[in-house]
Amino acid sequence: MSTNILAKIQKDLEFIKSKLIVIDNEIEDISNDLHEVRPEYIKKIKTLDKRGKFSPFSSVDELRNEIEQEQNL
Repeated sequence: MSTNILAKIQKDLEFIKSKLIVIDNEIEDISNDLHEVRPEYIKKIKTLDKRGKFSPFSSVDELRNEIEQEQNL
């Protein structure tokens, strides 16, 4: 009897493990999508690297506004 219970527990644990692997992969895919860098930001970073000139920004919104204004020029 206890052997049957242990076999059932093992089967259930294997099922849970396979589901966790699927969930982990889906979370990784979602995370990668959320952290994708917009092309205009990459362009701004490359421009800063070339010029070697950096400007301080008081917020991310201020930086975002500058990048978007440069893109519209």
